[in-house]
Amino acid sequence: MSASLDELVSLAIFARVVEAKSFTLAAATLGVSKSIVSKRVSALEEQLGARLLHRTTRRLSLSAEGARLYERCGPMLRAADEAPELVRGTRDEPRGVLRVSSPFILSDVYLTDAIVSFAARYPRVHVELEANNAMVDLVNERVDVALRLSPSLESSSLVARRLASTPKIVCASPAYLRAHGVPRVPDDLRAHACLRFSQLSAEVEWRFREG
Repeated sequence: MSASLDELVSLAIFARVVEAKSFTLAAATLGVSKSIVSKRVSALEEQLGARLLHRTTRRLSLSAEGARLYERCGPMLRAADEAPELVRGTRDEPRGVLRVSSPFILSDVYLTDAIVSFAARYPRVHVELEANNAMVDLVNERVDVALRLSPSLESSSLVARRLASTPKIVCASPAYLRAHGVPRVPDDLRAHACLRFSQLSAEVEWRFREG
């Protein structure tokens, strides 16, 4: 049968008394009054129908039944004491899997060195990099961090930060210019075969400003 919350509290108080060898010290450790500690231990003895502690004005000792009970609940209390430290240690030292999504060009040029440095600093984090020019659904694909090349992002609950701005230029190969001529003004581009980066929307306009 599973122990109730009230029984777990009584067992923890009993274990504290055993470790402190004193009702007074156990009460101080728990931050409660000595009378509460004494009543809890007495109620536990009554519930179990056994004397757990031998009490005198000078000495506190375990009975045989109390020793057997402490063998069981003592480790439970120590585990409870250690559990918060384990969580704090996990929080202080990052660990686990970090899933990163990035366009191919950023992965090749910028992320390789960054990931190597990150892995050296946080050896308990396993980085999974997915290079993909498509706009991956971050939630459904369980992506933690994504780098995007885009003039704008869709509105969502995700947190976005601009890392950098990239200049854009219109360029052509010498062979193309020899075959089709060199455009002199932006409006000349209407007569040329223009290629756009596939990740950007086809509706995005090319805007020029006088430099």
